[in-house]
Amino acid sequence: MTNEIEHYNAPTALASPAMADVAQDLQAHVAALESADVLAKMIHTTVQAYDGGTDSKGKRRAGQKEAAVAIYHGMQLGWGPLTSLQNIFTVHGVPAMYARAMRALLISKGHEVETIESTTTTATVRARHAGHPNWEEVTWTIELATQAGYTSNPKYKTDPRGMLYAKALADACRRAAPDVLMGMPYTAEDLELDQRPIRVTSERVEGPKRGTAALVEKLGVPASSTPEPILATPADLKKLNDALTKAGITEREEVESFLRTRTGRPTLASSKEMTRDEVASTIRFIETGEEPAGDPA
Repeated sequence: MTNEIEHYNAPTALASPAMADVAQDLQAHVAALESADVLAKMIHTTVQAYDGGTDSKGKRRAGQKEAAVAIYHGMQLGWGPLTSLQNIFTVHGVPAMYARAMRALLISKGHEVETIESTTTTATVRARHAGHPNWEEVTWTIELATQAGYTSNPKYKTDPRGMLYAKALADACRRAAPDVLMGMPYTAEDLELDQRPIRVTSERVEGPKRGTAALVEKLGVPASSTPEPILATPADLKKLNDALTKAGITEREEVESFLRTRTGRPTLASSKEMTRDEVASTIRFIETGEEPAGDPA
């Protein structure tokens, strides 16, 4: 036995394995973007859409930085640099791809896409995810396109058959295989408008306040602040996981990329950080291919 006091060495704080994995993933993305930027500098001028010049209306075309993002996005879809620049475009600052590129991508992954009808007034296309029994069938008519505001694009007058087909094709592809398209919400055809379609909203005009509300206003009591977003519950997350699994989105990196794209939060580390509204919106998109009512068309 000794009278010496044994020194206690506190254990070094260890980073959570999950956070370590996130940090490693982020470092890999940074490295990939840096490499994409190097490639973009070398080749972006070979594709007019990314040459940084100006079009006939004096508008600047995308340049090196946009090309780097397109190359990076294409890499996640399994495309090479030039294929990415030829099929992914930045329109009004939003990345998009042509509907025909969506079709080619689905077919290359073993999914099915069929044209049912294509005329100058209507187009019907259906698509089916590999291994799934049900088809996703979509019809677009010139009336629907007009109602949605897409016919302000002059191409609906010069090539209505092609534009309606592109709408039906893109919607069918997104509904059948959102995992393949990584949540790509728009086609280049959608965004080739001088102004994107606008949703009309109404504003309710409040009448004079009475009772308690009037008293609160006269006393100068400050209005309550906007409530904090409500995080998703375990039940919400289970429904999300079930929907992702049903859609074939199961690989960790694939899930993370898809959720970050859908929420518009590039630093999202886990589905546990999502709000109930974000989860509901994501499930709706997976199941129907439809954007939430408040999102831009």
